[in-house]
Amino acid sequence: METTLPTYRAMAASCAVLLVATITLGGCSKQKRTVSEIRGTYEKAEYGETVGLCRYAIRRGMDNADVYFYYGASLMHMGRDYEGFKQLSDAVSRDSLLVSKVSTMLADMGEKDVRAGKRSRGVLRLQRALEFDGNIDLRGYKFAVADQYFESTTYDEAAPLYRAGIAEFPDTSACQAALFNLSHCQAELGENINAIETLQELLTRYPRGRFKSESKFRLANLQYEAAEKQYVLGNYEDVLTIVEELLEVSDSRGMRQKSRFLLGETCEAMNDFDAAYVQYRAIIAEDRGASGRIVERARGKIKALQEAGLN
Repeated sequence: METTLPTYRAMAASCAVLLVATITLGGCSKQKRTVSEIRGTYEKAEYGETVGLCRYAIRRGMDNADVYFYYGASLMHMGRDYEGFKQLSDAVSRDSLLVSKVSTMLADMGEKDVRAGKRSRGVLRLQRALEFDGNIDLRGYKFAVADQYFESTTYDEAAPLYRAGIAEFPDTSACQAALFNLSHCQAELGENINAIETLQELLTRYPRGRFKSESKFRLANLQYEAAEKQYVLGNYEDVLTIVEELLEVSDSRGMRQKSRFLLGETCEAMNDFDAAYVQYRAIIAEDRGASGRIVERARGKIKALQEAGLN
């Protein structure tokens, strides 16, 4: 008895392992058959049937990435994008190797839609493709996807796409609007120096373009903000450079007046009182007979310089 008891136990353990293996293999085989059936209906473009099979499989506890992929892809083909995106995301979360397959499929669908005149849906699908795979080739639709992000004020996503598109398609008609929108993105992201450079590039490349007036206005405001910041920091030479560039661009009387006033104060801070006097006099000369706030402040500055014997 002592020699047979362990043998019986070993035999029982072996049978249990064999039973588990048989059940597991049976489950795997069933899962493969289910996925194969789903794939077959999908490849026949029987998308409604595919959706039904996928839902049934999921209710039966089949947590398989391929099932979610075919579920999402079928919904996309049926025009049910919101639901489709969710299922495709679930597929990728279960198997990251599906990223390329999903993004390529969405890019194909998006490009096909745009060419068929369904631009809104097509661009959204291209956007989703990019969100699945940030390195995917947008096939000439960088500006379109950037605009999609821009319109939703997602400037941190729009800006790099505009930059890439401008570099790739510098001579296209869409480049002008892309530069203008890029400058707005940069300003909203706090990249004022980059925004200034972008607007300067825009005005240089398209001096009579459709964004000329608004670009000049926006550029002048950004330059003035930059000059004010440098004044507070005590970087007076930078203030002189920025304001001189501003005065070459802006034709707004109000902007020119306050810019000259800042220039005058900067010159005073540098003890160049003659140059300060010239700027204050220019404010009055450019607006003869006026009595606006800046003009009155300029007159006050001139009087103070004269009373101090500094002019």
